[in-house]
Amino acid sequence: MAVHAHPDDEALWTGGLLAHLSRRGADVRVVTCTLGEQGEVIGEPMQGLIADEADMLGGFRYRELEDSLRILGVNGVHHRPCVLGGVGCWRDSGMVGTPSADHPRAFVKSGQQAVDALKALMSEFCPDIVVTYGPDGGYGHPDHIRAHEITHAAVAELPHTSAPELGGDNTDLFSAVLARRHGGRETSADHGIPDPVVLWAVRGETALKQAGRAISRIPDGWVAPSGMDFSFVDGAAGAVDSASSEKTPDKITEPDLAFVPDDLVDLAVQLSDADIEAQANAMAAHATQLWIADGRQSWTNPESAWAVSDPTVAPKVFALSNRIAQPLMREEHYVVAYGGSGPWAKTTPARYAYDSSVVRARGRSAFSLDQADEGAAHDTSEQSGQRR
Repeated sequence: MAVHAHPDDEALWTGGLLAHLSRRGADVRVVTCTLGEQGEVIGEPMQGLIADEADMLGGFRYRELEDSLRILGVNGVHHRPCVLGGVGCWRDSGMVGTPSADHPRAFVKSGQQAVDALKALMSEFCPDIVVTYGPDGGYGHPDHIRAHEITHAAVAELPHTSAPELGGDNTDLFSAVLARRHGGRETSADHGIPDPVVLWAVRGETALKQAGRAISRIPDGWVAPSGMDFSFVDGAAGAVDSASSEKTPDKITEPDLAFVPDDLVDLAVQLSDADIEAQANAMAAHATQLWIADGRQSWTNPESAWAVSDPTVAPKVFALSNRIAQPLMREEHYVVAYGGSGPWAKTTPARYAYDSSVVRARGRSAFSLDQADEGAAHDTSEQSGQRR
């Protein structure tokens, strides 16, 4: 089960893993907490959908989510979205400090009701693995942080039985879970669910930087991310000046892409060509939110964009509405945050000790795992190039 804040997060953050597990026969469920009503829109034809105009973006993104889930092969045979609390229960809270957080249905105000709704879904689905974000939400969006909070609360409050065995590498983890699922076991809300392994989706520093350096050209009008030393050889707008690391003509003074130190990455899931293609196509299904620079067009965004990269390292290049170029990597990274048994067992949820000064100085989501620290700074919205 993957618990995500908005439509498109399932593809952007975990699309490779979801496609990989589905292809291997796993039953995969994506839970989407809001419809992303406060998002910006890529492409001129659909600009009027935004919240300040027609306020119809949420319904449009629901349809994009349907396509994405079908491409990833998740949410059962009909691939229907599973919206927490039902469609329209909670609304996109917007970024930190925006008036949308004061909306009566804002997800940040969801309280125990959201935890109970997620517990009900977990009791029904009995997941062996639960995937969400870390305590900073990956980049500080309040809805991502809230998704993390309700996921850990729901897991903690459900009655549990045993924990799935964890092996010494990511292949052993998923193979053990799949074998256990296929072998069948008694699970119900009355008897408890198996203690699930909780994963946090992250991006490791070295792999992200290597993938970024594999990009040799970005589309006209796009910009290179700051703080990453992506040194595009033949970039268009936003090409990196190797001497100053500043970009022209569009300078971005804040760090743009979040990543974590390599030693915090527990799982590096190697993706096949089929996994990557499924992830890229699922991302492209969210055409109002994500722009794949491989020449594809849609009636939502009829403008094509082209990037050049080494496909062995960065098979695709994409951007959000801010047009900051990002590599689609050949592996996805996860922190094993809680649960399981064996060498990776974590009986106390791991937490981030977040240092915003390091983020601004070094251009990364800088945190360490701290079993005792109950606090995590939430206002990190200035970083990461992820603006919805």
